[in-house]
Amino acid sequence: FFYDITNIYFFGKTCPLSKRGKSKEGGFKKIIQIGLGVNKQGIPIFHKTFKGDVFDSKTLFEIMKHISEFPQIKETFLVWDRGVTSKINISDARKLGFQVLCGIKCHEGIKKDTDKFLDERKIIKEGERVQLKSCSFYVKKRKYNYENTKGWIFICLNRKQKIELEEKRLRKIHTAKEALIKGKKIDPKMNKYFFENENINKEKITEEEKYDGISFIFSTKDISPQIAVKKYFEKDIVEKAFASIKGVVKVRPIRKWLESRVKAHIFICYVAYLLLSVLNLQLIKKGLNFSVVETMEIMETMYKAYLKDKSGNVFTKVVTTTTNQEKILKAVDKKLLEHSN
Repeated sequence: FFYDITNIYFFGKTCPLSKRGKSKEGGFKKIIQIGLGVNKQGIPIFHKTFKGDVFDSKTLFEIMKHISEFPQIKETFLVWDRGVTSKINISDARKLGFQVLCGIKCHEGIKKDTDKFLDERKIIKEGERVQLKSCSFYVKKRKYNYENTKGWIFICLNRKQKIELEEKRLRKIHTAKEALIKGKKIDPKMNKYFFENENINKEKITEEEKYDGISFIFSTKDISPQIAVKKYFEKDIVEKAFASIKGVVKVRPIRKWLESRVKAHIFICYVAYLLLSVLNLQLIKKGLNFSVVETMEIMETMYKAYLKDKSGNVFTKVVTTTTNQEKILKAVDKKLLEHSN
């Protein structure tokens, strides 16, 4: 299961669920949080609504407790982003019988623990290359204890991203240098790259370049770098789900303020997305290369005819105007093209 959380902002001030928090779209607003779990096919399995002032990492326990009660679930991996990772979440997941695959923030502790492995040339030479659709990684795997939880850490190098980050930093430093020469103020964040005499601190640049393009993945089970990287970076399937809920389903704006009605609105949007994801899965199984949005546009001109005979009997017939409409209906259920008796 892939888990992530997003937020929905409110313009009103009376909803008891909405609290001032940091919006993922920038700034601090009145928001509520929505936690969503999907399986590897993108089918949503569960959702939960939280108050806006709840930290991402604090939302996970209730979700895990809920999943652990599913009788059909055997060994399960929970996959989540580094924003949800915490000592407590990983420990709780293991106590509830889950395996964990998660990202780890690049903080000072992890830097210290992995510093000896972070030579770029060594990672490329000794690491395993993992190819994804849009990029590739060089990965080194090591045994690692994350806050007393035994497991394995995967040090991942994205060379393309590394070059892009280095170039971006150098452009900013060059711009800041020109501003200093002209006696102008620069972004306070750029001060660390300059000495008091305004010369560039090359050692600081080299130090930060070391972590460009590097990401850390932690697994509680011994799995291959190929599986770890591919499964972890598949977590964007949840982000795509949120994009559909906000875009296609149009969860916003929420024109409610009572807690029960806000939750009901989100539940209806969740069910709508569930139907869309099942439709998408059916189309893929039948080899139809239509997105959900394209499918809805294709079906717009389709209609149902109601016929009534002299005896008062009513017959219905779905009328399609294109072959693509027929293909889509057959993918969902062939019976939809049959007329009623």
